[in-house]
Amino acid sequence: MKKQSYAGVATAVYVNYAIVGMATIFISQYSTYFQSAWHTNVKGISLVLAAVGLGRLLTIFLAGSVSDKIGRRKTMLISMVSDVIFLLGAALAHNMIVAAIAAIFFGFTNSFGDTSCYPALTDAFPTRSATMNSLVKAFMSLAQFLFPFWVSTVTNALITALSLSVFLVLDILFVCKVQFASQDKQGQLKDSSRTSKMPNTLRKR
Repeated sequence: MKKQSYAGVATAVYVNYAIVGMATIFISQYSTYFQSAWHTNVKGISLVLAAVGLGRLLTIFLAGSVSDKIGRRKTMLISMVSDVIFLLGAALAHNMIVAAIAAIFFGFTNSFGDTSCYPALTDAFPTRSATMNSLVKAFMSLAQFLFPFWVSTVTNALITALSLSVFLVLDILFVCKVQFASQDKQGQLKDSSRTSKMPNTLRKR
């Protein structure tokens, strides 16, 4: 029987987190642009960024249960759609209120992303989960390193938001097609298997 390959899952997760890495510094990199677009100052930018933490706080205790109940794929899609809403919402906003609402969605992105992408990699690569999960941060860091070079060339935040959103939509379509690993609790299955193989005398002790 041919072993199932989950390279597609890893690709989808890493592309997603590369974009998340850029989205994380999106507002700060275009701070001057947004101060003008939102009719605010540096303090106002900071308040909008604080809304990201609020969005994460509102969903962090719920996201894990959602991931376990509806699956890694659907939870990951929630995260990615929230990221699109954040990018386009922030870029199209003309005041701080709309920008802050968009930023809350990026908090959703963080919560639902962490509770779907990391477990998805663990499900797919149980013997290499630490290595595969550590690469998530590597892709984020690489994207954040390269993003300022993009910003220095593309000074319009809306163009950047549209570009990142296009990549996200393509990744969303890929996630819809790629094969995810089963969420079966392998550890519990192994334990029950060991128990069933134990002599009756040992099981009674």
